[in-house]
Amino acid sequence: MSKLNTNVYYVDHLGAAIVEEENEMNEGFLYIKKGTEGTYDKESGVFETELGEDVYVEPKYVDKK
Repeated sequence: MSKLNTNVYYVDHLGAAIVEEENEMNEGFLYIKKGTEGTYDKESGVFETELGEDVYVEPKYVDKK
């Protein structure tokens, strides 16, 4: 299992956008909160939560366990 070390705001059909803080710029984005656990595929850069959400994130935003 891996864990996100930042909040992730993303638009489903676009992949991911990393935004550290909630603000008017990310209104309408889907949200995965910091500390969420999931599976991270280093080759593709896709983080998948236990709820089945998957989003592209850079490796620096994921803590490996």
